[in-house]
Amino acid sequence: MAAVQRLCATFDEKPIPGFRWTFKQMPEETHISIVHQSIYSGLDTIFDGWHLANPLKLYDEGGLEAVRRYFSEGAKRYGYSRKAPAFTISLVVAGLMAQDRLEEAAAVLLHDPKSYPAPWNQLDALARFYAQRNDVPHEIKYYTLSLQANPNNVLARKKLGELGVDLERQFPQDKNK
Repeated sequence: MAAVQRLCATFDEKPIPGFRWTFKQMPEETHISIVHQSIYSGLDTIFDGWHLANPLKLYDEGGLEAVRRYFSEGAKRYGYSRKAPAFTISLVVAGLMAQDRLEEAAAVLLHDPKSYPAPWNQLDALARFYAQRNDVPHEIKYYTLSLQANPNNVLARKKLGELGVDLERQFPQDKNK
């Protein structure tokens, strides 16, 4: 406990701009878990804005820009820039697909190929969702993009063949495979 109190005193004496922290004294606590509870509470405060528990909810409230802003503003507290993690974008895409919002999922998935290359497995999943709708043109489009992202994607190659896509013509570099 003495070490925790010294740490708190240091934070009080030499505040770090933008750094948030808390310590809650729990005088009734008698079984030494106070340090663990306080550390958890402090870390929760420090990293508030670092992890987004429900990215689809935030997307629904303000679009992809709201998700980007969430991570950007969280990083500003520490003096640097941070873009939304690719995994978070993937969670938004997966949530949209699960709600059969395929056009939105595709738009988010392909919104910035340079910064956020679309994962081949999500392109595959999008193609399968379009297949459930019997939307062959979109099924072909997303299996083709998936195969471009991962030339070893056996499923996409098989599905495109079944859909009548001339793979040798579409992917001439694959002739030696």
